[in-house]
Amino acid sequence: MNDSDSDLQLILALNLKCRELKKPAAQGFHLLDTSDNKKISAKEVKVGLSKCGKDVSVDRAKKLISHFVPPGGQMNHSQYVRFITSIPKPVLVYWPVHGRSDFCQAMLVAGNVTYELDTDTANSWPAAKEETPFGQIPVLHHGDMTIGQGGAINRYCAKLAGLYPSGVVEQATCDMYLEQIMDIFSGIFKAYNETDKDTKIEKWKMLETEFLPKNFKLLEKNLVASGKPFLGGDEINAADVAFFALYGIYSKASLDMSIAMADCPKLQEAYDATCKFGGLPNFPKRYLYFSSDPSNPAF
Repeated sequence: MNDSDSDLQLILALNLKCRELKKPAAQGFHLLDTSDNKKISAKEVKVGLSKCGKDVSVDRAKKLISHFVPPGGQMNHSQYVRFITSIPKPVLVYWPVHGRSDFCQAMLVAGNVTYELDTDTANSWPAAKEETPFGQIPVLHHGDMTIGQGGAINRYCAKLAGLYPSGVVEQATCDMYLEQIMDIFSGIFKAYNETDKDTKIEKWKMLETEFLPKNFKLLEKNLVASGKPFLGGDEINAADVAFFALYGIYSKASLDMSIAMADCPKLQEAYDATCKFGGLPNFPKRYLYFSSDPSNPAF
């Protein structure tokens, strides 16, 4: 029995379990061994939490639902929906530019998870540097929790969005693609950090004609070998959404992405489907941070 988890951790466990089972929170009664028209007591909430790996006491469950019903009371359907969806919005601290934070934002957008982009803190940088875990951004705040490091943020957002797989093998495969995609993203700094204009133009061209085609072919090879339609397997998951973000960053930098995708028909199909997934058709437009166009201020 462990009653030390916060309200956010417990409610989030129920919420994420619904996403894992591909059920809207409003239909999550199957977690509580009850029907849509039955009142829900602390005992049922305890049972539901046990299915999420949270073994709490009935007293802790009573305290958890006390924000929604009187002491000793039971929740009806509408109260239950408010209860399981009462987690606060994640707050991402970063600048309003297309870059490193596109990966975690794409996860949230794909899963239709409402979030806030805190540009004020980013724009006043480094004023808040000492308040961050490692003196850098992006940083994600969620309730009383703060997460640093982009990889950890990306995975957490993928879990919030129901995009991170539950099986150990599937997680390892997803992580493999996430790491490779972030390596491909890091390649952009070969051009971005160059100070000589002519050399910089050459490095952007190298990314377009050599670096991206080479790395996209590696993704294609693994996708074909898997026999699955997506990097995520039979369904789109965090790996595909990360590739969506990667493609977008390079495309917005004015590279001809048809060159990189020329020999990657399976990857192209997976990407095209991912572009239509969840909220991604409405992925927010930000300022450019990278550009291969010498006439653009972001060059």
